[in-house]
Amino acid sequence: MFRFLYSISLFCAIAAIFTLPISSTAQPAYPSRPITLIVPYPPGGGIDPAARIYADALEKALGQTIVIQNQGGASGQIGTNHAAHSSPNGYTLLFGSVAPNVILPAAYGNQLPYNEQKDFAPIGLIAQADYVLLVSAKLHVNSLKGFLDYAKAQTKPIAYASSGQLSGPHLAGALLSNMSGIKMLHVPYRGNGPALTALMSGEVAFAFDSAGGVVSRGKSDKYHALAVTGDQPFPSDPSLPNLGKLYPGHNVSQWYGLMAPAGIPQNVLDRLKAAHEKAVHSAALQRRMQEIGLNVITDSTPQKFQAYVDNEITRWRHILATQKIGIPKL
Repeated sequence: MFRFLYSISLFCAIAAIFTLPISSTAQPAYPSRPITLIVPYPPGGGIDPAARIYADALEKALGQTIVIQNQGGASGQIGTNHAAHSSPNGYTLLFGSVAPNVILPAAYGNQLPYNEQKDFAPIGLIAQADYVLLVSAKLHVNSLKGFLDYAKAQTKPIAYASSGQLSGPHLAGALLSNMSGIKMLHVPYRGNGPALTALMSGEVAFAFDSAGGVVSRGKSDKYHALAVTGDQPFPSDPSLPNLGKLYPGHNVSQWYGLMAPAGIPQNVLDRLKAAHEKAVHSAALQRRMQEIGLNVITDSTPQKFQAYVDNEITRWRHILATQKIGIPKL
């Protein structure tokens, strides 16, 4: 009888062990496989070199491969929406930027397929820079004054290219038109790469591009850099005049930041936050970002990043309303 009861007890003990839930410590440590970083623009634009520099540094900080996925269209809306609705497991991240994460939410609000302030977990700002005014060499002007005089003398609106409707380059041109009184025709393209191709071929008279794109490509005989937005000197060429000083309020800048889909586990978010901090403090990243005209942001936190995005959405909502910039239907 004793042996029978002992056998039953032993069987129950063994069964209990095998029915216990698997401990979370048995799960592979994050990250255990490559991570996709969505860049919501096609290759060739100003965002691309910045994304690749950051991906290199983040890869080293995490000890895992980062795969860049360019997914352009609709001023960054398509790739951003993809990221917003990806699984919140830390294996799909977004290289956020001003147009899809601030300007489009300011313009369209809940008409967008994603909610900027609810669908993302901000991790940290990466870098910031002003836009550069590029003028086609076919205009034969070599100064900001020469360009403005040329544009004012035209009987038809002067055409400019951008990376899409309500992109940073679009709004930089729209504000310049409103503030200078010069009639301009906006020609949107599917990303900065195609927009710059149009500029170099002479299809349009001018365009705005991010500092990262301008500096990484180097000088060109197809266009001239004549000014920068904002009121701060351009690190790569302090001699360039500032549109923000000539036209106060012309403050349009590009920024980049790391975001994840909302709902990401806290331990994964903490791991990404630590890796992001390590990446932006690395000497190699800071040197390479500065070489392409970007100012690295080293003191960002998820809370500061969220507050910055919220404030920028409010600011751009006011600009779009007061400057009467046409908002196309989605």
